[in-house]
Amino acid sequence: MRDDTINETIFKLAILAGNEMAEKGLSLEDVRAKPELNKMPIGVRALFYLLKNQKLSLKGQIKLIEYFGLKWELLIIDHKF
Repeated sequence: MRDDTINETIFKLAILAGNEMAEKGLSLEDVRAKPELNKMPIGVRALFYLLKNQKLSLKGQIKLIEYFGLKWELLIIDHKF
């Protein structure tokens, strides 16, 4: 369940980011050529990895979750205390 939850979050964020770029008529190449076009709170490299490889750091995920106005909660599933 842990991997599925993480992958589901990143998948949803990739869709939201891709949709926002499409609404603004931007491609990844546009944003790579002119980083100032990227208004999202993550850098161009992180955006590229999110959209191409569906990978994003936890910090980047939190930034995008807040940017898109989503509710979130951090859950530790496996612990060894």
